[in-house]
Amino acid sequence: MTDDRKPSATGLEACGFIFDALVKILAVSGVQPDAGPGYEEYDNAERRVIAYLKRRARERDEASSRAPARADTPPQGESSPRLGAPTDPEVTPRAEAAGARPISLARVPRSASGAPHRRPSRAVPVSVTFPAPIGRPGKDDQAAASSPGITPIAVAPKVEGEVSEKVRAQEVGSRGAPAAASPGQATGPASAPVRDAEAEKAPDDRMAPTQGTDPDEGQPGQDALPKEGIGSRSRSGDGVADQAENPVDELKNEEASGMVYGPSGIPKIDRTPPEQPERVSLPNARSNTPYEALIEGYSELRLRGTAPEGLTITPEGRVLAKAMSAGEYKMEVGALKNGRSVTLLVRLSVVPRPEDLWVSIPSDQQAPLAKPDEAFAAVRGHTFMVAASKRGRSHAKEGSYRDDHFALKVFPKTGWHVMVVADGAGSARLSREGSRVACEEVIKVLDGFLSQFMEPEIEAIVNRLRAASTDEETRANQIIHPASNTFARAAYMAAEAIARRAEDLGGCRPSDLSTTLVIAAARPVRGGWLFASFSVGDGGVAIWDEEAGEVTLMGRPDSGEFAGQTRFLASDEFKTTEGKLDRVFVTFRERFTAFVAMTDGITDPKFETDAGLSDPDRWHRFWAEDFARQVDVSPGNPDLERQFLGWLDFWSRGNHDDRTLAVMVPLQDGRETDRGGA
Repeated sequence: MTDDRKPSATGLEACGFIFDALVKILAVSGVQPDAGPGYEEYDNAERRVIAYLKRRARERDEASSRAPARADTPPQGESSPRLGAPTDPEVTPRAEAAGARPISLARVPRSASGAPHRRPSRAVPVSVTFPAPIGRPGKDDQAAASSPGITPIAVAPKVEGEVSEKVRAQEVGSRGAPAAASPGQATGPASAPVRDAEAEKAPDDRMAPTQGTDPDEGQPGQDALPKEGIGSRSRSGDGVADQAENPVDELKNEEASGMVYGPSGIPKIDRTPPEQPERVSLPNARSNTPYEALIEGYSELRLRGTAPEGLTITPEGRVLAKAMSAGEYKMEVGALKNGRSVTLLVRLSVVPRPEDLWVSIPSDQQAPLAKPDEAFAAVRGHTFMVAASKRGRSHAKEGSYRDDHFALKVFPKTGWHVMVVADGAGSARLSREGSRVACEEVIKVLDGFLSQFMEPEIEAIVNRLRAASTDEETRANQIIHPASNTFARAAYMAAEAIARRAEDLGGCRPSDLSTTLVIAAARPVRGGWLFASFSVGDGGVAIWDEEAGEVTLMGRPDSGEFAGQTRFLASDEFKTTEGKLDRVFVTFRERFTAFVAMTDGITDPKFETDAGLSDPDRWHRFWAEDFARQVDVSPGNPDLERQFLGWLDFWSRGNHDDRTLAVMVPLQDGRETDRGGA
């Protein structure tokens, strides 16, 4: 008789529950099955289940091929004791030898609640094997005793939205439901099945994973499953396999691809992290400053992606840049290391220059007693005089005014060229006005004093200076007195003008307009140049001869060993004769490179101390290697103002006072011109 046992509803729900559990486990495990035809229609969870079932099928297939054949195995082509249908010799050659029972499923697995999983738009067959049920009480014990150890199972997801009649017939047959007997097939005991000649001639049409044959046309049926699929076999009409997947070769391929299996045989993905780039840190750079560094240990370097503007990396590893903006930069660089291609992650920090961190707030030019934040002037006579003044950073960050001032003048009648610089006291609230008043007053009165006191004695003064062999001789009364009467008197007049200005402003004292003062004058004479000066307070005035490497100071230090201590112009400074004579200097030079007058905004950072101001080496560095290299002091230089003011913006740590410098250089045959002012 036939086996009319049907799976219970509880058993079907349990299968659905187990299938859902497998989906969840494999979805978490991260298994990624190999791609194949039709896989694009499945989600990741379904693909992982298929990969798991394939592996388990291979393992059990290998075990069954090594196990001895059971005595109750039905002959090939005979009907299965459980299904009452002939086995397929093409699909299950190994399972047949081990007594496998073919089962055909053409249904997408359902969950415990009965809801189907997502169905793909096309069927992808999968052939796997599960062990026959064992150890169940009741009728199953007798069935298990006569069943083979391995059961081929064909899983074919249902086509989206509909199932063919042939697949429905397979479902009914797989559940053991009674069906009409075909001609030539008789019913009888399970132990004595009757062969159907038509079944022997044609392959089992109930095997969903295989390609069927249309009984009318003799060609592959239109409703057959795809020719190729995961774990499928493609058969011709005569039952001979023409495309068979070798599970051993497939296993070797997976092992060669690096597949790793964890507990329970669940495949895992190789999660070895990718090779990380090698990190290289370059020495820090300064913003807006030329930069050079070397990356060692690599060859054939090539920059990838972006880099700081102006930066290049040579194949030898030299990192070059003219100027870069401040910031943190990371660059990807390809290179070779010991013949192996590597990727470098190069890090470079461009630190802003200290001067770039200072803010500059413009001063209020509409306020009373306002003064421009910078000034420039140039005058041409027998010499070329040029001067510039710039507000210091300590004033710029607060938006306050420049306290320094200067004035240049050529007196055509006498031929004297005069430079005056003044530095208003930072502690005096209107010192910017005091420095302006002092410079302008000196220029106003000096020409008259020069004509009255110096010009009548000019030839005698020059002769005595040329004959003098010691410093004491150069300070003889015949030389100093005419100069003192001229320059000291002009300075005294400037002090008086400051006092009057304080009174005019109302509510001010002369000390509110405190300032230093440096007067430097030169006149061409027979055989050379006559120089004279007068100064109160810090600052400096000197004659520099680059060819001879000699410097001649033309002022007495009014500060201590270090800068910061000074005196200011006041009427009290002229009460004694010694106070006037000690501040006057007169000398004769056949040639000179530069005659310089400056405030302490220049002397402090460039010469540091009064002793440094008399050091020829310091002067050489100041003139030849610094100022003259950056500023072309010549009447024909159209860019002179920009160069001069740019040079005054030099950086010196701790020196942020106003800066004023006046320079006189000789000319062969000069014509008098005048441009600019303080």
